[in-house]
Amino acid sequence: MVSKSWLVTRLDFTELDRIQKIRVLRAILFFGTVGSYLFHTWWRLVRRHGFPRDTFFFTPVARYSDFFDIVRSAAKPSPYLDQTSVYFPFTFLEVFPFTLFDPLIALGVLFAIFFAFLIAFHTFWLRDARESALQYGISVGIFTIFSFPVLFALDRGNFELLLLIHIGVWFMAQEWLFRRADFRRLATVVSVIALGSAIAMKGYPGLLLLVNLAERRFKTMFATLALAGVLTFVGLATMGDGLALELARYQGNLLHFRHMYSVRHPGLGYGISLWGFVRVYFGKVLSLAPPGDTQLEKFSALILPYSGFATIVPIAFVSTVVALVRKLPRWQLFGLPIFSFILFTEVSFVYKLMHLIFPIALFLNAETKSPDDTRYVVLFGLLLIPKDYRYLIMHHNYPVSLATVIDPVLLLILITLVLSEVWKNARLVGPIKGEAAIP
Repeated sequence: MVSKSWLVTRLDFTELDRIQKIRVLRAILFFGTVGSYLFHTWWRLVRRHGFPRDTFFFTPVARYSDFFDIVRSAAKPSPYLDQTSVYFPFTFLEVFPFTLFDPLIALGVLFAIFFAFLIAFHTFWLRDARESALQYGISVGIFTIFSFPVLFALDRGNFELLLLIHIGVWFMAQEWLFRRADFRRLATVVSVIALGSAIAMKGYPGLLLLVNLAERRFKTMFATLALAGVLTFVGLATMGDGLALELARYQGNLLHFRHMYSVRHPGLGYGISLWGFVRVYFGKVLSLAPPGDTQLEKFSALILPYSGFATIVPIAFVSTVVALVRKLPRWQLFGLPIFSFILFTEVSFVYKLMHLIFPIALFLNAETKSPDDTRYVVLFGLLLIPKDYRYLIMHHNYPVSLATVIDPVLLLILITLVLSEVWKNARLVGPIKGEAAIP
C-alpha cells in the first residue's frame, strides 16, 4: 500500500510498481543529498574545518575552471597548444560560440540550456506516473536538483553537461520519436546527428551504438560512425597549424593526460572508474604500495600495462551480451553500454553518473515487474548521492574519499544483477531484418 508521504512509500521489498519506484528513488536522492550537506555544514560551522571536509564539491578555488579552461583553449587558433586540452577536435567547434560572450555570461547560457533540457526531460518521462500535480512537481524538482553528479558537473562547469544534451536528444529520438511511424525517417536523422556529434565530442558514447547493433539497424550505426569521423576531421582541419602538427600535439597531450590521471594522484579524487578502484583498493586499502602519494603513483605505474584488462575485457564482454541476447528490457539495453562507459573507461569522474538518467527513465516507466526492482532502485539512488563521509587519502586538491571505492562496487553490483537476470531469460538472436526498433 502506498503511503501519503510526499517522499516515501511503504514497501514489502518484493516487486515495486511505477509510483513506488519513483517515490523510493526520490526519497534516497532527497535524504542522501540533504544529509551529506548537513554533514559537511557541521564540519564547517561546528568543527571549523575547511576543504575538503566542509563540502562535497571540488576545491572552491577552482570552481567552474573546467568551463573557463576549455573556452580559453577554444578561442585559440590551435587549442592543443594548451597541454591540458584533450577533448576531441569537434568539441572546440561546439565550444567556440561560448567564446563570443563574457565568460560568466557564457557560463550562464550553458547552465540555462542544460536546465531547460533536464527539466523538460524529467517532466516528459514522469508524466505517466499517475501522481497528483503536487507529487509530480516534487518528483521533477528532486530528480533535477538533488542529483550529486549534476551538482558536481555544475560546480566544475564541465562540458559533460553539453554531452548529456546530445545523448538526451538521441535517446528521445530512439525511444519516443522512432516509435511513431510517420516520424521514423526524421527520428533516424536526428539520432544519427545527435549521437554522431556526441561521439565526435568524447568518443565513449560510441558504446551506445550497441543499441543499433542489437536492433540490427546497421545503416543507422554506420551513418553515425561516418558522421562522427567527418565532424572529427572538420574540427581538426579548422585548427591553425595543419593536420600533422595538430595530431602530434593532441597525441602528446593525451600521453600527458594519461600519466596525470591514470598514474598520478589527480585521477583518483572524485573518480569512479574500475581502474581508480584497483589503484586505491590494492595500492592503499590493502597496503600493497608503501605509504605516501609517490609510492602509490609508483604502484600505479607498475600495474599500468595491465590497465587494458580493466577496460577492454569487460567492455568486450558486455558488448557481446548486448549484441547476442534477444529482447533485453529497454532499460537494460540502454543501461549496459552506459554502465560500461562510466565504469570501465580508464579515467572517469563522478559527473559521468549523470548519464544514468536514461536507463533510470526507462526503468521507472517499465510495465513489467521484477523481484530485483527494489535492489535496482536502491543502487540507482546510492549512485546519485554524495558519499564522501570518510577520506582514504587527504590531498590538497584531490582528496580520495570512500566514494572512489564504493561507486565502482555499486556499478559492478548493478551490472552483475542485470547480467544474472539476462542469463536467466536469455535467448540467442536469429536473423532480424529491417530497421525497426524492438517494440
